[in-house]
Amino acid sequence: MKKITTFLLLMMFISSTVLLGQMSTSNATSGEDPSMVKTAVSASAQTPIPAHKLNAKSSSTFTVPAGGSRAISNINIALTVDSWYGEASYNLWSYDAGAYYWATDQTFSSAYQTIVHVLALEEGSNYDLDCFDSYGDGGISGVITNDDTGWDIIDWSNNYGSYGSYGFVAGPGTPPPSQ
Repeated sequence: MKKITTFLLLMMFISSTVLLGQMSTSNATSGEDPSMVKTAVSASAQTPIPAHKLNAKSSSTFTVPAGGSRAISNINIALTVDSWYGEASYNLWSYDAGAYYWATDQTFSSAYQTIVHVLALEEGSNYDLDCFDSYGDGGISGVITNDDTGWDIIDWSNNYGSYGSYGFVAGPGTPPPSQ
């Protein structure tokens, strides 16, 4: 039994090494949960990808937390890719579920394409829109708004390197300044 366990652990290690490629570890300096301070960083990355998110990429299920009683906000996620659409992908991280919204990263099919998702998300829930660029020069700009109020929640440009994470709380957004 001990030999089988050792063999299985060795195979898992080899598999994870192959999946992660040339990765190194560093300590996260973000405001994330202190129990998740270990991150993996690709050689060309400017921003570390949290290890718990890398691990979640191998999971193929997203489970909505049970017993939610909060109001629902219709959140509009509009993403535009640069000319190198084949390098870019994205996914939505849910802190409530501890998983990505989509089982696989979403991609684009043409240069300068804009993709819009309107998702019914629980108000007060925390999310990250994670953008990935295989070349390492960014590639996705975006804006997240509340579809019900029309107010912006967050926006960003496409200059993030290999990985950009844009955190937001599902809710009404920020009203525009008064005239």
